[in-house]
Amino acid sequence: MYNTFDAPSGEVCIARREVSNSPLQALSLLNDAVFIEPSQAIGKQLAQEDASDEARASEVFRRLMVRPPEKDELAMLVAFAGKERERFVNHESAAIKVAGDKSGNVVERATWTAVARAVMNLDESVTKD
Repeated sequence: MYNTFDAPSGEVCIARREVSNSPLQALSLLNDAVFIEPSQAIGKQLAQEDASDEARASEVFRRLMVRPPEKDELAMLVAFAGKERERFVNHESAAIKVAGDKSGNVVERATWTAVARAVMNLDESVTKD
């Protein structure tokens, strides 16, 4: 993963890192266990909360971006959660795969895991300006 994200080898000191943007970076962020496991943990916590989709989406955004979402960002996350929930209701095997196991409400856990993965992949959460 270090090579994918242009990390130096550690053998020499460098003053400035090279910056690139490649499909491998996006695939790593979506599929590497380093990112999947935290998103599953967040999804599990949010699925257990007795809250609206807006409150849950706002919470996941705040946790990962360290700021509250704008109205349009919140609307997109809520819409995405609704689409993912519908997909997981129709394909429970996909929900189990995303959620990680069969415990609890698998559809809700998978829905909020997918939302957390999406927020983790936002450019703002990956790069530092």
